[in-house]
Formats: sequence, structure tokens, C-alpha cells
Amino acid sequence: MIIAFTFGFDERFAVRAMVRRSVSKDDEVAVIVPSYRLDERGEKALTALNDFVTRYINQEGVKRYEVDIDDFYQAVSSMAEIIRSWTARPIVLNLSGGMRLLIIEVFTAAVMSGIPITIEMETEDGKTYTEFKTADIQTYQLEPLDVEILKLLTRSKMTLKIIADSLNVSRPTAWRHVKKLKDLGLVEIQGLEDGERTGRKLVASTTPRSELYLKLIGQTV
Repeated sequence: MIIAFTFGFDERFAVRAMVRRSVSKDDEVAVIVPSYRLDERGEKALTALNDFVTRYINQEGVKRYEVDIDDFYQAVSSMAEIIRSWTARPIVLNLSGGMRLLIIEVFTAAVMSGIPITIEMETEDGKTYTEFKTADIQTYQLEPLDVEILKLLTRSKMTLKIIADSLNVSRPTAWRHVKKLKDLGLVEIQGLEDGERTGRKLVASTTPRSELYLKLIGQTV
């Protein structure tokens, strides 16, 4: 695993995240900071974080990445290159600290990189924590029939026959679109045996990702 943090002047978010994730000696720890903008307080906090990592996690310490935040497009581009250079998996990106512009740029790069990443964040008072996957908010090139199938499945689980009959399409057509949605992580399929091609026995249902997608495109769920 690699766990990376947008970093400001408080190491507590990072320490809590590493404890929560049970970061071990085989994991990598990274911080992302704005170029030339980390003041004395920030450097002190980063030193404290590095001491914590070297003492309790691994001798590699914290790897530092600097991003020039003044040019949004260049910052997103360079940050996406950094993300693509990370070979450790899974990737966890904590956006609890650091400048707001840096957080927005890093978040944009994470989503646009196309790499599966877990995003996590705490509120400043530490009372609220949330996490989600970048895949959950990706856009999809869906055809109108794909969207109609998703809307249909939000009502209940359905067999392929019911889907085909409800949308007045052939069963092979319905299966092709359901299979596509499954591959995108927007549909779950039960009763599908290995090697099954016809989909005659399957029962399809939506996923939280698909329900979020429909809301984002303004479709009634």
C-alpha cells in the first residue's frame, strides 16, 4: 500500500490515518506539499511526521512530493504523473490537510488519472470521517439504453427476460448492455456461471456506484 497526504502544518491527520489503516513496514508513506510554500510550522510538522514513520513504521521515512499550485492545469498534470509513478497497491489518498487549492488539484488529478484510489478525509475538528473510491465518481460513456437499464434496476432486482420485455428489446441486446454495465462496476449479476454466455439465469441489480451516477446526471432514482 501507499498512503499519501496533502500536507499543511499539522501531522495529526496523517498519524491518525496511518493508525486507522494499520500501516506497516511494507507500506510507503508520502506527503504532497506546494512548492516553496511550506513555512517553518509546516516543516516542523513534517519533521515530526517523518520521525513517527521512521520510528514506528519503516526506515524509509516519508517521501516528499512538491507541486507548483500556481498553474492549475500544470499542477493537475504533474500530480497525475506522480500518481501514475506509484507502483504500490492499493493507493490511499488522504486530503485532510494542506492548502485548499492543493487539495482540489490533487483530487482532480486522482480522479482523472483513471487509477483506482481510495480517497479519505476528516473534518478539521476530527469529528467526521469519510472515504470513497475514485471509481465511484468516474464518468461513463453510456448509451441511452444503458441508462434505461440502470433506472429500471433501481426499482428491484430483475431477470434478463424482465429487463428485455420492459424495454422492448431482444434478450441478446439486453444481455450485451447488462454485461457492459457489469464490467463497469455499475451492475451486479447473480446466478451467472463461469462460461455462461446467454445470461438466461442471471438476476441483475444496481450498485451504490450506479445509483450515484444516475443522481449526478440528473436521472430520477
